[in-house]
Amino acid sequence: MTNDRVKSVNLLLPSDLLAEQYLLAGIFLDNSIFETISGFLSPDDFYNPAHVHLFKIMIKLNEREDVIDPVTVVNQLKSDKSLKKIGGVPYISELADLSPGAVNTINYAKIIKEKAVLRKLILEFRELMEEALKSPEDMDDFIDLIESKIYSITERRNFETFKNLKETLNEVYEAIEQMVNRTGEEDVIKTGFYELDEIIIGLQPANLIVLAARPGKGKTSLALNIAQYAAENETPVLFFSLEMTELQLGYRLLSATAETNLEKLMSGHINKQNELVNVFKALSDLERLSNYIHIDTKSTTLVEIKGNARKKMKELKAKKGLIIVDYLQLMHGSRRFERKDLEIGEISRGLKQLAKDLNSPIIVLSQLNREVEKRDTPKPRFSDLRESGSIEQDADIILFLYDPNEVKQKSSKGKMEESQEENISFLPAGVQEITVEVAKNRMGRQGEASLYFDKKFTKFRNKG
Repeated sequence: MTNDRVKSVNLLLPSDLLAEQYLLAGIFLDNSIFETISGFLSPDDFYNPAHVHLFKIMIKLNEREDVIDPVTVVNQLKSDKSLKKIGGVPYISELADLSPGAVNTINYAKIIKEKAVLRKLILEFRELMEEALKSPEDMDDFIDLIESKIYSITERRNFETFKNLKETLNEVYEAIEQMVNRTGEEDVIKTGFYELDEIIIGLQPANLIVLAARPGKGKTSLALNIAQYAAENETPVLFFSLEMTELQLGYRLLSATAETNLEKLMSGHINKQNELVNVFKALSDLERLSNYIHIDTKSTTLVEIKGNARKKMKELKAKKGLIIVDYLQLMHGSRRFERKDLEIGEISRGLKQLAKDLNSPIIVLSQLNREVEKRDTPKPRFSDLRESGSIEQDADIILFLYDPNEVKQKSSKGKMEESQEENISFLPAGVQEITVEVAKNRMGRQGEASLYFDKKFTKFRNKG
């Protein structure tokens, strides 16, 4: 945002000139303040043109590793022939006479940044309003433009500072103590599948968990099962579905809870005695979870999901929650990208940041590409993740779902019939064994958990 652009707006834009003065005065008194805020504030965050120029001079002096004080600033202004531009020596003296508190200077920086964000929003929306009045030809492009502008303005709004190692170690000790004694409210959210929970130690706060598989292996079913278990333990769950409607998800939850065939439920061909009783009981059980499970099928972009997740968590006043996104490749970024992998990269980074901001785990479902099915041993690899680079980097945990019997059948080459006979001998019709492989675990070990997937009920069960 340039100052010329500010002057062109015929309205009083948000600013705090006193905060700007006190911050600059604080830098004169203690140059270490500049080091703290320089990665957070830019010259254009200041409203007063003189302050914009002064901050640029301070940046120049800092880059030369010179002291930043009234004398060095005046000399640099004279050298640049811009002393009159900022009000001359009297104005520098006026700033130097101010005595801000050392602690308050950080707060002044935050105030300046917040005002700058508000100004940028006002200016951008003024332009967008003018564009809207022209009736844009492509509404999708126009909406993408709006989302992109909002995302770019608010992306670096948070003021981040380093934390002393001692503070971090104290937090680590408190976390360990809480886990050992199990006192108070536990932060970890259990999945309900004990083999998996043992490997990943549950769903940890601020973690991004990628759940990946080929179609038909039960990604959505497993995510819904985890969501239901979390809700039963009074954990709020936000389920963003980009693939299914609320009705479809409701049918799946009901089928799993009532253990009634999904196709029968959707067609209405259920037994009016036993099955109908189970359905009514399941409806009652699910109704008790209505305050904990919240489904959103309208949000499709990173901006929408981040905004609506923050809004809902604030509304629920929840200290912790679980967010599920189904699924990654259907999401859209904040703008148009030349390649899908670049868009997925922005999305995965955005979801990871959201998990940190809300201190809640996010499970994002992801498709595997067809290459996995073409190999002699169709066991998933990181390279099978569609647009995989950023996903693999940003995720704290990556879970692959696959059928171990399919892997055995393809790898044995001549023993397919024998393997099929083994399946029939111990698995009921419609039930298949599914391996959940913990392929990446940033803070723990890798491993495999075995589950049974009952497709007709869209329900996973512990194997033991």
